[in-house]
Amino acid sequence: MNASTSLTPATRDRAINRMRRITLGTALASAAAVAAFGSVAAISNPGQQAATTASATDTSSSSTTTSGATSTSESSATLQPAPTAATSTSGRGQVTTGAS
Repeated sequence: MNASTSLTPATRDRAINRMRRITLGTALASAAAVAAFGSVAAISNPGQQAATTASATDTSSSSTTTSGATSTSESSATLQPAPTAATSTSGRGQVTTGAS
């Protein structure tokens, strides 16, 4: 059997420094891998460009005159909030789980 030997402070310090270098190297390699995979993903699937989407939608402006005042309204290609479903707070509710 191997007899256990006590580690000296210098040996412990070298081990800690080695673990610190391994940890730092792993973190840097991971960050580089994420950047590389992200670049490959962006190049292989660029998606739609904003200019193409904006030119495909109809943008119009109109001006109306009402009793000497001029107002201008513009329709732009902005996203509208999703409609919310009507909810009812009156009546009895029933939950069915599908079990008999």
